[in-house]
Amino acid sequence: ILDDVFAELDVQRRRKLAAIVSGAEQVLVTAAVDADIPEELSGRRVKVIPGGIDE
Repeated sequence: ILDDVFAELDVQRRRKLAAIVSGAEQVLVTAAVDADIPEELSGRRVKVIPGGIDE
């Protein structure tokens, strides 16, 4: 579980962390800002909206 960790990192460190976790079987990432999540992390994205979720 990576709870808003990318917000605290610069771009280079975001990419390094994304490379490390991309080989994991399962990773849960939370972020307040979509742009904080590196493009290298592909996969299912779910956005929490008032009253539900948006997939």
